[in-house]
Amino acid sequence: MKNVFLGSLMLACLSAPAYAQVKSLSGEDFVQYGNEDAYWVFTAVCSDDSERKIQRKTDGTDWCGTDLTDFCDADKKAAAELICGSRYSEGLALQREASRAEQARQQAEQERRTQAAAAASNAERIAIEEELISIEQEQIQLRRQELELQRRANKIEATLNDLGISRQ
Repeated sequence: MKNVFLGSLMLACLSAPAYAQVKSLSGEDFVQYGNEDAYWVFTAVCSDDSERKIQRKTDGTDWCGTDLTDFCDADKKAAAELICGSRYSEGLALQREASRAEQARQQAEQERRTQAAAAASNAERIAIEEELISIEQEQIQLRRQELELQRRANKIEATLNDLGISRQ
């Protein structure tokens, strides 16, 4: 009796679906991207309740994940099993991490550009201020020369007056 039960249990395990990581599959939808890229697409709901899109070109034979296209199979259910598998999840995690790293790199580059632009703007502002100071110093120097010439003219006029020579 015990052997019959074990045999039935083994037979039940062998007849269980091989797609244990897939809860359900949606119907296929036709999706077209541009003039030449047309696909049949369906959604697989995985055992962890995540939803994964799987597609096949209308003139193709393999069903592949839309996020990682290296996971393919000609059989729709086998492709869903691949897409719901841990290797696909690990690949998605690596892809997300690479995307985050690229975004961080781009953000750092943008911040560097912003800082460089601000530094250039500050340098330009400082150069303008230095030029303004130089112009103001030149104005002061010209005013000194004007006052010195005025003083000399007054002195000459006083000397002429002392000599009894008048200006006409």
